[in-house]
Amino acid sequence: MDVTLNQIVALAAGVSVLLSLGLTVWTLLSSGSRQNGKRLDGMDGRLGEVERSLERLDVTIRSMPDREMVHRIELQVSQLAGRMDVASERLGSIAAISERMQELLLSRSEKD
Repeated sequence: MDVTLNQIVALAAGVSVLLSLGLTVWTLLSSGSRQNGKRLDGMDGRLGEVERSLERLDVTIRSMPDREMVHRIELQVSQLAGRMDVASERLGSIAAISERMQELLLSRSEKD
């Protein structure tokens, strides 16, 4: 089989066209992936911000009192309110005694 120069040139031209077509298709397909890569890089930073925010929320939630602790606080507040009522009643009695003593002292000073 004899290969002529024209056949070699035609074969080289065909390979060149096919190679050019393949590279064009590859460029078109990979340009989308490059854009996606850039978008993913941008979203990576946003994801980091969201993770930090989530960690702060997690710490905040863990530091909050649970249901049992809130119940204990409610009980202690109600006990404190009861004690304040008792103290208020006792102070009322003391105020009445103080007023009577003041009236007594005033009446004694007026008699003298």
